[in-house]
Amino acid sequence: MKYRRLYGLLAMMSAIGGLWACSKDDSGTETASTGRPEFVVKTFDLYENETALSPMNIVSDGRTVRYDGTNGSGWIWTVVDPSVAEAASDGRLTGLKSGSSRFSVKSADGTRAAYQTVNVLAADPMKRALTREMIYSKGQMLKTNSVMQSFDLCEDGTMFCAQVGAGKTNHCIYVCKTRPEAPAIESSMALKYFGHASTVVAEMDGGDYYIWIGSYGTRTNATTDFSYRYSQTVARLKYAAGREYLPADCAEHYWIPERRNIHPALDVGNDQVAFWCLDSGSRQYIYVYRLSEVRALAPKTVQLSFSITTGAGNTSEPEESGKPTATVRDLSELTPVAMIVLPKGGAVGSVNMQGIELKNGRVYYYEGEGNDNNGAEASTAWVSLMDFNGTLAWREPVAAIADMGILSSFGLTATGYMEPESLKLKNGTLYLGFASKSSDDIRRVAILQYPLVDVD
Repeated sequence: MKYRRLYGLLAMMSAIGGLWACSKDDSGTETASTGRPEFVVKTFDLYENETALSPMNIVSDGRTVRYDGTNGSGWIWTVVDPSVAEAASDGRLTGLKSGSSRFSVKSADGTRAAYQTVNVLAADPMKRALTREMIYSKGQMLKTNSVMQSFDLCEDGTMFCAQVGAGKTNHCIYVCKTRPEAPAIESSMALKYFGHASTVVAEMDGGDYYIWIGSYGTRTNATTDFSYRYSQTVARLKYAAGREYLPADCAEHYWIPERRNIHPALDVGNDQVAFWCLDSGSRQYIYVYRLSEVRALAPKTVQLSFSITTGAGNTSEPEESGKPTATVRDLSELTPVAMIVLPKGGAVGSVNMQGIELKNGRVYYYEGEGNDNNGAEASTAWVSLMDFNGTLAWREPVAAIADMGILSSFGLTATGYMEPESLKLKNGTLYLGFASKSSDDIRRVAILQYPLVDVD
């Protein structure tokens, strides 16, 4: 697949304190090739026929430089199974067939080395036409008759779906516990004034579930639906059936100053967490951090960056406005693994953002919109794949929702309404979420699955 440079990092070396600065010898010549290689991820994904460079740092004299394929020499790159992928002399990998292999880089003298696992995934998943086997879940209503905004899947088969309430409860987010095949939800909890729930992450910790979700949202419509958006933090809270939370009830919030509409994605296996967010001018950012460093941050009390309005409208509570004080973990204290800045007016981000996923050194960006139940033309959805340098590998429309006749024959929607809502990559399968709706105007959950590892 062809690569296109979508955007660069904005003054990254100066902005984050020389994270990728190069060590130099007395003559001022960079000496990255004499350093120690460190892969940024333990497991790296690429697709068949795709060529990509796994993110790798080189540590030299206590300083770090990001390897870009040119700023080092003498490295020896090896793929254990050359039928799965091949490595060029600069370390760029090309996927040959779906499968996994060990991948290594060594210095010429063999004294410095790094290793990782490379997964090659089946090419062009978004071009697949809809089949019955692709339908992972369909037809389930959640707590209220409003669309699903996001979902996540746990290792034990539990599914969590988040939706904004309807009518007099639309200042709430309902997090619903269920299973893909269940006719109805098992339980739910309510989050008041948290925001819009464009992304939810469910994390298992022992026998408990913890939910990562945007919090400290503000009322953005004061006359009709009284909706809430622009979450200024991400909360991590224990799932408790039947409980109602306010943002201040949560002891764990993650915050990036001067950013809002913040939503999380988690890659526990690679010790990474990503946050998509906006600045005050609605420019989009994706920050990637080491999860262990994020968890280790000490909480502190701050005044949030933007004013918030809550209450009144369709609630019985008085209206309150101002910049609240909150206890947060301040992510600006950390050096990010990567920071991606999406350009205004670019292809990615030109339609409504519907979710992000972080997995094995890649970022998936989901966008699109429903067809408003009009039945005249199909809903739209796109999936984009990006690396940590801001390079777009591909942006593809989701072909499975383009044929409204097939959608109807499979019982998903008679009007073509399939609004994209969140995506996840789990154990080699990509899951795309949709809020389906038909002429009965009942909102239902629909999730399609795309196995990305071929089985002979």
